[in-house]
Amino acid sequence: MFTFDKLWNSHPQIYGDAAPCRDKGIKNFSDQCAINLGVALRRAGADMSQLKSVRHCWQHAKSEGHILAAEELASALIRARIPGLQPMKKVKSEAFEEDLKGQQGVIFFKDFWRRANETSAGRSGDHIDLWNGRRLTDWMSYVRIQMGFSIEGTFSDFHDSKDIWFWRVI
Repeated sequence: MFTFDKLWNSHPQIYGDAAPCRDKGIKNFSDQCAINLGVALRRAGADMSQLKSVRHCWQHAKSEGHILAAEELASALIRARIPGLQPMKKVKSEAFEEDLKGQQGVIFFKDFWRRANETSAGRSGDHIDLWNGRRLTDWMSYVRIQMGFSIEGTFSDFHDSKDIWFWRVI
C-alpha cells in the first residue's frame, strides 16, 4: 500500500523529470499527464498489471507506466483494486476545490479543454493528475483553480469539466 506523500513525491512534475517519455532527449508526446501519473503510480509501488485496457507508449516497457490517455487511465483506476486508492467518487465541477479541500488523491477532469477545431461545447481534452488538497502537481494550477485564472486555448478552466472523478489516497 502506498501513501499520498509517496505518490506525490514520485510524480515526475514534483520529482523533477516532467515529460518522462522521451527519445534522445525529445518529448515523444506533448501531453504526458497520463504518462506522468502512470510513472508516479509505478514509483510509489502500485501493481501496474491491475490497470487493464490502457494503451502504452511503444518506446518503453509497459512496466514503466507510460499510459497514453487520461480517460483510459481513469477508467482503469475505477476497475483496479490498488491498496491505498479508495473508490472513485464524482465531484461537481463548479466547486470541486471546495468539495476536495484538505483531501488528497488522484483527480480526473473530463472534457475540460478544447482541442483544435473543436467548439467549447464539443471540447474533448482530458487531464489526470494528483490533488494535494489545494492544487495539482503544477504549481500554476493553484492560481488557475483558487483564483479562477483561465485563458481559452492556453489555460482552460478546470471548472468547465463535464465530469470530475476523484480517488482519495491516504
